Amino acid sequence: MNSPSSSNANCTATNYTKPLSEDFTSEADWLLPIVKVAWKTADDPDFMLDEWQEDLIRRVLETYPPGHDRAGELRFRQCVVSMGRQNGKSVLGAILGLHGLLRAQGQLVVGIASSADQARIVYERTMHVIRSNPSLSKLFTKLTDTRGIRAKDGGKYEIKASTGAALQGLPVNMALIDELHLLDSSLWTSLVNGAASKKSSLVLGITTAGDENSLLLKDLYETGAKAVAGDKSLERFGFFEWCAPEARVPDNDEELLEYLKQANPALACSRIDAENVLSDVRAMPAV
Repeated sequence: MNSPSSSNANCTATNYTKPLSEDFTSEADWLLPIVKVAWKTADDPDFMLDEWQEDLIRRVLETYPPGHDRAGELRFRQCVVSMGRQNGKSVLGAILGLHGLLRAQGQLVVGIASSADQARIVYERTMHVIRSNPSLSKLFTKLTDTRGIRAKDGGKYEIKASTGAALQGLPVNMALIDELHLLDSSLWTSLVNGAASKKSSLVLGITTAGDENSLLLKDLYETGAKAVAGDKSLERFGFFEWCAPEARVPDNDEELLEYLKQANPALACSRIDAENVLSDVRAMPAV
């Protein structure tokens, strides 16, 4: 399925929160070996994450280092990942959903999107991987399409309605939110408030860019820009954005391709065919 990137430097996010140190610790270090085995079993014996995907997962799951007052805790309590379509967002979401179920006993993982069908894409991919791997499946008691994934240690993964009221006070350990630009701000606030009582929780949004009507995404981008700039009060806000330098479609194919690569790491790393992408973009109707 995926193939390794030849040059990770060209796939780096345009804007991103810096790690606490170059040799930062991450829960991805125990997660990624599991992923590499489980996804090969479930999907493709040749499956391999791109380098940028591994790097992103390590950064999202950064932990405070030994000796710190919060040693071992996830650094980020809120995190936003923004990139173009067809870059494997559902794979990333499923991997992080599996992490949420495995990281400790009794974890509550919830999946939210603008529609139940959209949220179910990540959920069903996670469930498929668990079902396909004997070592993982024996850790779970129930794997159902509608009633959640249930772990023997009390953990669960459920799809929730995309309304602030439905999520108010829900004590989540991990929330996976797809397509933030389509959701209301009250949803994010409800999840963050619900996770406040958890020592090491993560509210994570994976999205494509929105427009001027995407109030939640606009607010989160503004917060992300401050976090990237080094605002100490936002040390626990992760922001990882791939974006073109301008909101326009260049007439020159070479320039357009460079714009597309900056917003699409899978294209920059040659997993997506550049000629096909250029053809598709040129054929799109003007808006």
